[in-house]
This record gives sequence, structure tokens and C-alpha cells, in this order.
Amino acid sequence: MRTKYYCLWLALPLILILAGGCVFSPTKVPPPPPVSLYLPQDSPANCLTNLITAYVQRDLDGYKALFASDFIFVFSPTDVENPTNPTPQRWGLPDEDASADKMFHSELVDKIDLSFTQAPAVDSGSENAGTWKVLVSQVNLLIYTRQDGQPWIYRVNGGTATFYFKEYPQETASNGKPLWRIWEWMDQPISFGPQAQVAARHSQMLRGANYKPGQQVSFAVS
Repeated sequence: MRTKYYCLWLALPLILILAGGCVFSPTKVPPPPPVSLYLPQDSPANCLTNLITAYVQRDLDGYKALFASDFIFVFSPTDVENPTNPTPQRWGLPDEDASADKMFHSELVDKIDLSFTQAPAVDSGSENAGTWKVLVSQVNLLIYTRQDGQPWIYRVNGGTATFYFKEYPQETASNGKPLWRIWEWMDQPISFGPQAQVAARHSQMLRGANYKPGQQVSFAVS
């Protein structure tokens, strides 16, 4: 009996190996999922923070995810009433997507920096049913590009805009909370200095707006 027990003990490691591998091999742990650059889209504040991220990363998919299907961009009255180069009063999501696509993927653009200050969201249901409003100020836009083979930096400072948001309870953000989207983006008049005028014209060229050649259009948050 002792001999049989001893033989079985010697054979045990071979049995375990054949059954499923070495008992001393380390456990394989799957790599952690990549960390998202975006905050959960569960508030107006996070939507605007993600807007900056999408600009800086030049991420069209991340940008498009921020907007409602019936999104409207409203141009500044100053630009609409310009007697020389008037802009349309507004455009919808397809034009906004196409415009951002051309800017983010332009071969002339090496880098984009964007920052701004956002006020707390306030209930704006009296203006537009079911909306919350955020005022954005102190916009700083930097476009690192090239002109005639030389590096150029176009800067726009001090811009303002008004954003309207809606909550979509039937959809969830990445943390399981109700999803929010930008419903309207309203450009505000701004007094451009010479440098800002150049930047506004150049940024619009990069965005590739569908207007007649030479027409100047105000950049949304510039």
C-alpha cells in the first residue's frame, strides 16, 4: 500500500499538467481597459469640458457625440448683418459636422488649443422648453498651422458664446446617468482686433464653410 501511494504522489504533477497546465504558472490577468479622455456626458459642464478635449485631440467622433440630432448653431448678428460678407443666420448638425471634419483633418493644421471659462448652468426653460443654459467667456483659441511653409500661430482671445443643453433620460452616459447633449450654440458679437480678424478668417477657411470665396464667417467660440 505504501508503494502504491508513493507512485501516485510522483505521478500527481504529471496528471495536473495534462489536466490544465502547471500549478506553478502565474495567473493571466487581462490588461485594464484604456482610460477615456472624456468625462461622462452627464451634465452641461462635462459636455463643455469634452468639447475642449475634442478640439485639442481633433477627434471628430468625440465631437459629434456631443450634439443633439436637431442641433442648431446660431451665428453672431454682427456677421449676419455684415453688408459686405453676410453669413447665414444658422446651420444644423450636418453642416457643423462637415465644418469640424475639414478643420480637424486639414493638412495645414498641426495643433489646436482651446480653453474658456464656463458659468454654472441655469434653467432656461422659459426661453426654450426643457433646456439649461451656460454662458462661456474668456475663450482662448490657438491654431498652430503653416503658411508658405513657415509655422504660424493664429490666436483669438476674449470670445463669448451661449450654449443650450437638453437632458436625454432614455440614453445613458458612461457612468449610467442620463445623457446630456448640446442643443444650441449661439455665437456672440465680439470686437475683433487685427490679429483676431486674421485668425477668424483663417479658422473659417480651415473649417471649410460652404460659402462663396472670400466670405468671412465668425468662428463659433472665438
